[in-house]
Amino acid sequence: MENSINNEETPMINSGFQNNMDNFKSTPRKATENGTSVSTTITKNTMKGIRKVLSFGGWDNKKPSSEAANGSRSPDEHVPLTRVSMGRSSMNSIRSFVKKSTEEKDKQETFTEEKQVCEEKDADTVSTKSPKAETEEESSLPKRGFKERISFRSKKTPARKELFKEPLEESPTEDLVIVSPTTPLSVMQINKLIYEEILEDAYSHLCLLKNELKSEDTGAGSEGYQMELEKKRKDVQLLYGSLQDKIKNIIIQSNHCPDEHLSIATKIIANEAEAEQENSFCLAGLQKWIDLWKSAILESAKKNIEEVYSTTKKNQTCLAVHLANLGMMIVSDLKHVKNDLRYKYPESLSVCEAYADGYHQATSLHLKDVIQPVINPLSELALTSVESCGAGVSPDSSGLKAETNQYTFEYNDLYAVLKWVIKDYVGEAVLGDPDLKPEVNPENMSSPLLDDDTLSKLKREYCDKLQVMMERNLENILKEELTYLEKKTKPEVFNNCYHSELKIDIIKMVNDYLVASKDISEDVETSVLGICCKKIKHFLKSFQNEFRNIRNVFKEDYSTLSMHMIAYINSFNDIKQTTERYKEQSLEMIEQLNKELEDMITNLKNILLDCFKTETKPYFDRLMTEGWLTNNDFEKIIDISECYTEHFRNVMPPYAEVIVNDVHLYAVKQYVAQIMIQSTSYKGTNHRQVARKICLESKELSRVFEEMGTTATWLNSAGTNIGEIIEAKGREEINKKIKQLYDNYPDVSQNHISAILYFRGLQCRKHQSAIQYFQELKRQQPGKDATRDHQLFHGISTPNHSQCFFVRYICK
Repeated sequence: MENSINNEETPMINSGFQNNMDNFKSTPRKATENGTSVSTTITKNTMKGIRKVLSFGGWDNKKPSSEAANGSRSPDEHVPLTRVSMGRSSMNSIRSFVKKSTEEKDKQETFTEEKQVCEEKDADTVSTKSPKAETEEESSLPKRGFKERISFRSKKTPARKELFKEPLEESPTEDLVIVSPTTPLSVMQINKLIYEEILEDAYSHLCLLKNELKSEDTGAGSEGYQMELEKKRKDVQLLYGSLQDKIKNIIIQSNHCPDEHLSIATKIIANEAEAEQENSFCLAGLQKWIDLWKSAILESAKKNIEEVYSTTKKNQTCLAVHLANLGMMIVSDLKHVKNDLRYKYPESLSVCEAYADGYHQATSLHLKDVIQPVINPLSELALTSVESCGAGVSPDSSGLKAETNQYTFEYNDLYAVLKWVIKDYVGEAVLGDPDLKPEVNPENMSSPLLDDDTLSKLKREYCDKLQVMMERNLENILKEELTYLEKKTKPEVFNNCYHSELKIDIIKMVNDYLVASKDISEDVETSVLGICCKKIKHFLKSFQNEFRNIRNVFKEDYSTLSMHMIAYINSFNDIKQTTERYKEQSLEMIEQLNKELEDMITNLKNILLDCFKTETKPYFDRLMTEGWLTNNDFEKIIDISECYTEHFRNVMPPYAEVIVNDVHLYAVKQYVAQIMIQSTSYKGTNHRQVARKICLESKELSRVFEEMGTTATWLNSAGTNIGEIIEAKGREEINKKIKQLYDNYPDVSQNHISAILYFRGLQCRKHQSAIQYFQELKRQQPGKDATRDHQLFHGISTPNHSQCFFVRYICK
């Protein structure tokens, strides 16, 4: 029996029976209705053969043939049947099998409404096909029934899927070729391939369908023909739309999707993009493929950025940390694109550039959303954010508010955004990373990360917040300093100078603000420098006003007060030297500030000199009196001066020399003035004792101030010259000493000479002779006057008694 079956299966290539079977498959119901009978009894082996043949033709979806599974025969290829006789029962079995297959197809997942419409349109298209198209099809292809196109397509076999799982070489897309079949599948079948991500087959058949549409769209034909053609065009558009959606999703999930899907998707993008450039047949209503690809990259970047932001909101981290994490994510993703992902794309696509631009656009959109409270402060979201953080929030606080998921945008947040946008993003921290070069270039971005108007708003807000914060900080510095003064604690000595924390706080604050602003941009640095100068000048006025009141705390403790004066002189001198470094940014602003600082230092020097005057005045007033020869008032002056010597050693240059010279001038001037203003007159032999005492005390003053470090050595001879006039004998010697005093101190006047002569107790005739000599001396040297820095007698008033004595003598 087996031999007979084998003999029967020998002539299976008979073409006549093949045509009958094709007709049978295309019109199974018609054969039954005509009552066609099969006289030959089919044995089990013959039935197995038929089933085996049908399995190769795609009839049995559950049991793919072993030959198709092994790849020796294509599952789409129909094996010709032998001419055999089949009984009615066997034919019914075949029909029931076909019916069962159709029902299984109908149980698949329902498509969208558009896909269901495609099914109906496809059925109409097949039934109303034009005679011209049918003639062309019959001449080239065997007849195929409508049900065969809908239902008789087998699933892709495991052997066929394995073809796409083979590992590719360095450039996976170089050898990828999409092979086009000769006959397109139905709309439903193509849609199913797209749904199952069998993109290679789906695209091949879709191209065939598109080519058919292109060949049929000649503009000729009846109205019904054109309607059917329009339905077919819509079907192709829907299929292309589904394919674009699927490919877009693959691009978005490119880091997680299988490599073969991505490679095929990118090949399709490249092919369609090339076709669009060639202006070939295009379908309306579809997005351009390059635009589709770039929009998918943008969506992928948005998704990744949102994941980073979600982590930020969850951890309640500050904006600076979020931007740092965002930059690291961008760099990591672009490195992956450069080192791995781009090799899955055809060379015709600029992958690195497209991904860099996509991440750039996504980052720009994200930043605009984050900084919404700044760029649009009147928006509902911004107002909600401000109200939620309006109470108890310091100007330098920052962070993400849980109530609104919006940043408060104080100084630190604004600094973080500006620095990241202007410097970090285009620098080595993000797009300028050396590992991304040369494929990624920040200069090639299509648009700036933030537009100029938005950046200007951020900069203005940054400067406003800084101004408020600096004003508050300076107020706190002043309060702390006044509290410290009230304790009457002596200042610390640092580097042999009296030291105040005031200068450290101000200098550090100014330096920090200027360094931070320099990290942003030069124009921001200039604006911040102007704010610093303005606020420091306001601080100086406040300090001066408050210090007038605090001086009363020290009462008679002039030594401690003078120490603090020296500490403040040093502090403001340091601030002045610090601001000198920023003259290049704004010369005018720095010069104005330095003038204010210089005035402040001058006021402090005057206060310091007042302390010395106040302590020494009682002792100076008792000099040249009747008890002067026996009391120790001059020793008290020397003790006070030596105490100040220790203080003046802790003054920073160049003000140490200036202060010592001023105090030296005051001391000598006060000593000389006592000779002029006291009404005491020493006659006889007492004037020699007085002269020697004046010379000794003058030398002692010179010694003390030389130890202080005075450079006003021109003052040392003043007391000695006056003492020598008092001690001199005879007119010639007196005139000689007067000339010596006039040579050393040209600002000495006739009244001063008269007062000195009165103090000596000189007789009237000698007094007159000396005055006449002095007048003649001044006439002989007209125009001689002391320089402004060497004026000792200027400002020393003389009493009326010496002038009246001279007038009375002249009248006689």
